[in-house]
Amino acid sequence: MFNLGRLADRAGRTDEAKTWYQHAFEAGHITAALELGILCQKEGQLDQAEQWYRRGAEVGDPKAAGRTAVARQWWQRASAAGHIGALTSLAFLETETGQSKKQKGDWLRKPST
Repeated sequence: MFNLGRLADRAGRTDEAKTWYQHAFEAGHITAALELGILCQKEGQLDQAEQWYRRGAEVGDPKAAGRTAVARQWWQRASAAGHIGALTSLAFLETETGQSKKQKGDWLRKPST
């Protein structure tokens, strides 16, 4: 299933690739979540990309975990610039990754500039 997803992806059949990668992930192929995240990111579906990266990280894919760390860095930069959506995203990321409630609250209470 993963290989069928890869072939569809390389042929430019993104929807078909996503379907195969989802089946592969559900069958236990952890790297499929990373590939789904990448496809979603390319299409500008950043929330979905983040969800797939997070799911990959949760099942032990270090590359997917790295994508989550990169997302955290960009959201921290955006929040420093006063972007409210970045603050909210950071708060939820901290919740999902098991960070303290205090840290989550700090992001939610941070005033925008």
